[in-house]
Amino acid sequence: MKSFKGRKYISAILAIMVSAVSAVAAPYPPEGVSTRWTQPDGTVLQLRVHGDEMYGRTTTEDGYTVIFNQADRTYYYAEVADAAGKDLVPSAVVAGKQAPAGVPKHLREPKAKVAAARQANIRKYAADRERRWQAKAANPAAAPVVGAKVGLTILVQFPDVSFPVTQNKIQRLCNEVGYNDNGNTGSIRDYFSDQSMGLLTHTQAVSSVVTLPNPRDYYNYSNYPANTILRDAGEAGRLLVQHAVAALNVAGFDSSTLTVNGSNQVVATSLLFAGQDSGVWAKGLWPHAWNLAGGGVSLGGKVVFNYQCTNVENSAPVIGTISHELGHLLLDYPDLYDTDGGSEGVGEHCLMGSANHLNGGRTPGPINLYLKNISGWATITDFTSSQALSVGLPSTGNIGYRLRKPSSTTEYFLIENRGAGDKWAAACKDRGIAIWHIDEAVGSNQSEAMTSMSHYMVSIQQADGRFDLERWVNRGDSGDFYDNNTGEFDDYNTPNANWWNGQDSGLYLKVLSSPGALMDVQIGSPPNVNLLGLSPGSAVIPSNASSQSISVNSNSPWSWTGKPVWMTTTEAVNQQGRQIFEYSVTTNGSSLPRTATLVFTAGEVTRSYTLTQQGRTVDDHGNDRTLATTIRLNSTTAGNIERLGDVDYFRFEANGPGTLIVSSSGSTDTVGTIYSATGVPLETSDDYTDTNFHIERTVTGATEMYVSVNYYDDAGTGTYDLVCTFIPNSSFAVTAESQDVPQTGGTFSFTVTAPGRTWSGAKETPPYGEDYSWVTLNFSGTQSGTKTVTYTVPANTGSARTLKIRVTGTYIGTHTVRQAGIPRPDLVDSGAGTTISPQVAISSGKVRIQTNIRNAGAVDAGPFTIRFLASNGFINPNYAMEIATVRVAGLEAGETLPVDVIATMGTLSANHPNWFLGWDIDSGKEVLEGDETNNLFAMAEPIPRGVVELAITPATRSVEGMLVEDTLSVTNNATWTWTSNVPWITSLTNPFQMGNQLLDYQVEANPGTAARTGIITITSGTASVTHTITQGPKPIPLEMTSFQRSGNNVAVSFRSEIGKTYRVTSSTTLMPGSWELVPGHGGIAGTGAPVSRTLMDLGIAPTDGRRFFRIERE
Repeated sequence: MKSFKGRKYISAILAIMVSAVSAVAAPYPPEGVSTRWTQPDGTVLQLRVHGDEMYGRTTTEDGYTVIFNQADRTYYYAEVADAAGKDLVPSAVVAGKQAPAGVPKHLREPKAKVAAARQANIRKYAADRERRWQAKAANPAAAPVVGAKVGLTILVQFPDVSFPVTQNKIQRLCNEVGYNDNGNTGSIRDYFSDQSMGLLTHTQAVSSVVTLPNPRDYYNYSNYPANTILRDAGEAGRLLVQHAVAALNVAGFDSSTLTVNGSNQVVATSLLFAGQDSGVWAKGLWPHAWNLAGGGVSLGGKVVFNYQCTNVENSAPVIGTISHELGHLLLDYPDLYDTDGGSEGVGEHCLMGSANHLNGGRTPGPINLYLKNISGWATITDFTSSQALSVGLPSTGNIGYRLRKPSSTTEYFLIENRGAGDKWAAACKDRGIAIWHIDEAVGSNQSEAMTSMSHYMVSIQQADGRFDLERWVNRGDSGDFYDNNTGEFDDYNTPNANWWNGQDSGLYLKVLSSPGALMDVQIGSPPNVNLLGLSPGSAVIPSNASSQSISVNSNSPWSWTGKPVWMTTTEAVNQQGRQIFEYSVTTNGSSLPRTATLVFTAGEVTRSYTLTQQGRTVDDHGNDRTLATTIRLNSTTAGNIERLGDVDYFRFEANGPGTLIVSSSGSTDTVGTIYSATGVPLETSDDYTDTNFHIERTVTGATEMYVSVNYYDDAGTGTYDLVCTFIPNSSFAVTAESQDVPQTGGTFSFTVTAPGRTWSGAKETPPYGEDYSWVTLNFSGTQSGTKTVTYTVPANTGSARTLKIRVTGTYIGTHTVRQAGIPRPDLVDSGAGTTISPQVAISSGKVRIQTNIRNAGAVDAGPFTIRFLASNGFINPNYAMEIATVRVAGLEAGETLPVDVIATMGTLSANHPNWFLGWDIDSGKEVLEGDETNNLFAMAEPIPRGVVELAITPATRSVEGMLVEDTLSVTNNATWTWTSNVPWITSLTNPFQMGNQLLDYQVEANPGTAARTGIITITSGTASVTHTITQGPKPIPLEMTSFQRSGNNVAVSFRSEIGKTYRVTSSTTLMPGSWELVPGHGGIAGTGAPVSRTLMDLGIAPTDGRRFFRIERE
């Protein structure tokens, strides 16, 4: 625990925590929702609430996170709690005063805590919304939302707060055709009328202003008039609606025009209350949407149940957020932004994303074609991937095209024009053709992983291929829609037109015109079109030698050119179809980057792949403890995360007692971890502020510590400053804490401050029996008081070495001597992180290990071997199970070698449920290293032993004798490999796979006259299953072997196959559509031998003496 004199902690309700019952309405704009609060001392705080209906975080206008304390109705600056976990607590400083020293801006709750809060609200509030939408989407034709719909708007004021605008103003905002007050693009009626192409006329019956029976604070506080406990927003909202409806009943409000649903509930109830909101997220009079308890209350015989409420503080209301909430209430629309906060969903490309905020809420963006279609407002043309369509697609009229996934009722692509011509798209970020990928089986837009198991219900195919919406980069930009300056959309480019299970959809789309009210689009798959895509289209790789690959996707033959001299590859120049293009690059010895462009060509189509290899950089700080940079206390050290995965290590010594503070500063998103002298992690800090970490620890004696700094999730690069501060107990100190001694040696000194105390000094015995006689102390015995002493170090003829001199008395301190040695290589794990997949150990199963090995020494290393090991306990390289080896030809000083190996586990005893993995670098000691003690690396956490679960579907397949492509579904909880026992069954799929996957394979045409059988074997550990493929004989060509005419009779003979049926047709013109069945000559069974048919008494005179006959296979 930190211990700061005079600090008090206050029991508080966090304004950034999840609400107990209510859900706040709609996603907030990027800059947050503005609100204000008057502190008890009269200070007025201008605040911003960031988040949405599921979670909110409150800050001051200048960015300091604040927390509301219920007990004294006061906001306090937030700070990080003493305990691990980074929870936020209120500091002792009242918001509005000078912020506490050292407390950064933009403090956030731990990610796990935010996620848990969001999920709790999603389960409570979004589940019913999702269920209602899924039921509606499953049967859209059952209840289209058309005709006149009348909702209810209740205007509410309090005895002490008057409503700021007239009833007429709100009536016009809701219902006036062409409304444009305060810059609104139209009224709410205008918006929904335009979106539905006039099919829906939605108006609101606006009540007169109702004065509630109690003052405003009665609804804000549960203990009015004491006014110390704010109600939950849901409780306050329900009370408002109940009292307002009661007042309307007393006034005789006419509810006869209100539209109700099948449960006699008013379809859209909005309550607008006078004055500001409560000033505290999800508390008191805070805008939200919910429902009434007990099934609702009666208004003139109709039931008010679902509602939204918001405040009206000035005379310039806007329609955006009200329209979003009416999307829920009136149309049962789901939210299409990511309600669990991990991404943006469809962003500002749809009202039900975050388009309600466009133009300050005055011009909400359009509803997308998917929602419009379910509401019964769209004209959708279905097409198949084999069709070739050239269409003029208008931006108005709700006209679109749809490609459904075969055998699926829930997955499809929708295409619409979002070009010029729609006034509601005027504030949108992009214009052009929008392609929506729909999967109604999902139910929400919470899952942004873009995998078959985790993806959105509604996603926009972003033409620039950056997937910014899924990656939480922005809410949409000018690169999302397709036009004549973007590439084609197909199965081969990025983004691709694959179904979510990875199968090709066959969709091809090319836009021929610039964004406009009418855009020319080619849809389908016209013949003789060469398709070609690269994934990725460019790459930036580190300076060291490495192997890389790209996916080349084409439906036709392709070639490539442009290889630079520093690239090697065995890839053929001319290739076909989908291929993995593999290449290797040599080390870039220059400090400047180098670039190459590979050009791929398929027919008339070309694609370029730009490769940039970074220049060689000298890592500013080592990537493990053995290479740690020594820093002094009370210092600031510059650092740089130069490349993805870079980790900087620092070493320092603190002579306690005292308080140690280690933190970062700058704009780079850093994570810091502090370690003991032996490498045990003591504490990790992330997001103490938006980008920096902060660690405080009490030090009771002399200690050596390390700290590592890396980019959050190893996902970026950037510079930072490491600040190391030590506040000592002034009664005892050893200075300097350490001394760097050159290889040549010398005499050095340190000072012990111990007024009035006795002490002694001695060399600390190093571990592993290492020699420590190389330091000679020039003092001995008991010393007293403050004194400077010396020691002598001879020249070093070996590797670098370290020794500690321990000072012992009332307190304990150390002075560390570090002497440079003769440069040598030093092979170590880089410390940049390791990936083990899968996270389960299977007897005889395979496991993929991806890690990095670094030469931390000053000179290059020669050849060496890495042994990968497994053990049910501590990894001893002499006894552990060897599961893989990698032979390395050498490694340059300072370079890092990526290692990616497929290891095979041995037999795993059922008595040992957990298995540790590790690796022994240079196990044969082929390289003379500067440090031979750091070659063994073991994973800190074991992986559990598992039992193989393996199944395939189907187990057998019968195919015809021609070339056939097919798919096999593999269900597995570990890793698996596939093999074929015959050369005519092949697959482009990597032989090593993991988990549930589809295996696509190809069966070559059978050249023989007999059927044949082949087997694909799927193996996972000791388990295996087989997929048997039986292929029929070579197809017998359909051929007419004889034709004879005698008068009005014709005799024909033709080849036939057993199991096939045939028919005879005739034509007089040979034109398509002119062929007719010869009566009595259909359904002819094949025998495997020639079949003869006599066509008797045709009775039709040939045209110009001619009639044509042909044999068709049915």
